[in-house]
Amino acid sequence: MLDILKKKIVTAFITFFVSIPAYWIIFPDSRGNLFITLVLIIGLFFGSILSLITEFIFSRYKIQNLTINYLIHILLGILLDFIFIDNGPKLKIFLVIVFPVLTVYFIIYRIIDKKSSH
Repeated sequence: MLDILKKKIVTAFITFFVSIPAYWIIFPDSRGNLFITLVLIIGLFFGSILSLITEFIFSRYKIQNLTINYLIHILLGILLDFIFIDNGPKLKIFLVIVFPVLTVYFIIYRIIDKKSSH
């Protein structure tokens, strides 16, 4: 469990430091935008916790299906989007911020997990 926790923390930091410059390049007006930075920090924190719980359940029941794991991460992203965004375009925020970040997080974690298992 501690090994999974370390990998999730490293993944969250890498994802954060990849996502911020990516959003600055894609959306030049977002430089210094506190909203996007806060969404990323809060989303990565709570997303990492939910991802850790999901990973623990998957390892406990020996579920190895990557597609199901990715779909659960998408559902968790939608859940976090609807919990934390009261007013505003929830779908737009999900498609522009949450979905790309959770996809990068998922890919980075799979790479770290694969490299550490060898």
